[in-house]
Amino acid sequence: MTLPGRAGITALRGIREDGALQHLPVAILSNSELTIDVHQTAAEMGILGWLTKSKSPPPVVARSVRRWLGVKATQG
Repeated sequence: MTLPGRAGITALRGIREDGALQHLPVAILSNSELTIDVHQTAAEMGILGWLTKSKSPPPVVARSVRRWLGVKATQG
């Protein structure tokens, strides 16, 4: 994960260490491919899931986030 100024895994670690934020659900949407090390670390920190932007069109992202959060899709 790449963020301006700090690594994404560092940001995730900061969220998990902050008492006010540690229970927030976190999903990762990144252009970076998931390496085994990063996947293991992120999974241990309780991410909901990971999607690669270039391989995940918006409908896939929406479906995945709804599934991760247990939210049913609304009929349009």
